[in-house]
Amino acid sequence: MKLGYKLVFSTNNLESKDISESDFKKFKLEHPQIAEILLNPEKLTSDQELMEKIQLDNWQTTALHIMNTLWKIKNANVFHAPVNPVKLGK
Repeated sequence: MKLGYKLVFSTNNLESKDISESDFKKFKLEHPQIAEILLNPEKLTSDQELMEKIQLDNWQTTALHIMNTLWKIKNANVFHAPVNPVKLGK
């Protein structure tokens, strides 16, 4: 089974907006390591057994694995804190 992904971001009003191709090209230039993971999530590990587990597990496990990997990348501090809707007035 092949999964499809869509990259979106949240505005200051917490509205979801799809990332345009030109936005993503700019993002790739600014954050090449993060873009590489987003484009190739299967490269997060070479352990075939772990990859099979990720594919079979729920989306939360996969998201957690991606976030843990992103956490370690230089300049990925945007991923270090969860969104706080109360602080943003939502």
